[in-house]
Amino acid sequence: MKLSGWLFDLDGTLVDTNALHVDAWDEVFHRFNHAIGRDRIVVEIGKGGDNLIPTLLGKEVEDEDGEKMREAHVKAFKRIARAQGINPAPDAAKLLEELRRRGYRLALATSSAPDHVELIEELSGVPWRTLVDEVTDSGDVSASKPAPDIIAAALKKLSLPANECVMVGDTRWDATAAKRANVRPIGVRFGGSSNLEEKGAEHVFESVAEILAKLDAVIAEVIAG
Repeated sequence: MKLSGWLFDLDGTLVDTNALHVDAWDEVFHRFNHAIGRDRIVVEIGKGGDNLIPTLLGKEVEDEDGEKMREAHVKAFKRIARAQGINPAPDAAKLLEELRRRGYRLALATSSAPDHVELIEELSGVPWRTLVDEVTDSGDVSASKPAPDIIAAALKKLSLPANECVMVGDTRWDATAAKRANVRPIGVRFGGSSNLEEKGAEHVFESVAEILAKLDAVIAEVIAG
């Protein structure tokens, strides 16, 4: 395999935000009088809200209140994030910088909206968009993860074929989206997910810091298939 490009999820992979998303969705579901356990919410984190709500509450609720609930989630997340802060994953920026130094093309591939990425940059103190070549977000596609659209859009922007790229993400939904786009998935447990190997990730690490520490071996392993 020739390796030319790396695609990265943002939330739970490069920044520690998954628990904040769970808090925000938990608040929204209670506000709309839906009793959903936090453990059920955790499993769905990584999907876009257009997929998360119908999965947890059904199509009828999605049709009636989906848009209002997603708007409420955005507001709740912003408030919670500003109160608690957002920490970047250890060595995340260093990994991106090293990959670019080695000549790889990089993309952020997130199901989030552009203003969410801006908030992440502000609160984490890292200008993530300047550390990659391209960014794809919810404004580029009509369907969020686990649909492959975000990945396909990133490949198009990078002008790279799927079989020359890998996708680094922290959830099964990242792995699913990558595989549907014929991109090889790499998993990180930083966001709290477990059993990523069983969910489709071909290589799994504790965090992007471990990928950086073992970068030569990781690249060799990926290329070897």
